[in-house]
Amino acid sequence: MTEIQKQLENVLASQIRKHTVSVTLTKEGIVVSLREMGFFDSGSTALRPEAKPTLAEFVKVIGPRRVRVRDRRAHGQCSDSQPTGSF
Repeated sequence: MTEIQKQLENVLASQIRKHTVSVTLTKEGIVVSLREMGFFDSGSTALRPEAKPTLAEFVKVIGPRRVRVRDRRAHGQCSDSQPTGSF
């Protein structure tokens, strides 16, 4: 487990307990999964306002590092967005 993963698990602990967030270490790096039920209304791409504090905590830990956003769709398929920089 990396130091960043530990920090993420610490600041996102309540969301992890609610199963709205998971933090996993893979060969590609750390994957933070946001469950639709906790962050988006069903079928919507608009972030719920109450989800913003969780993302703010994520950004505090990640800082200026580059991240890749992936959109998981039905049947577990994944499409990668083109990196547009750090956020």
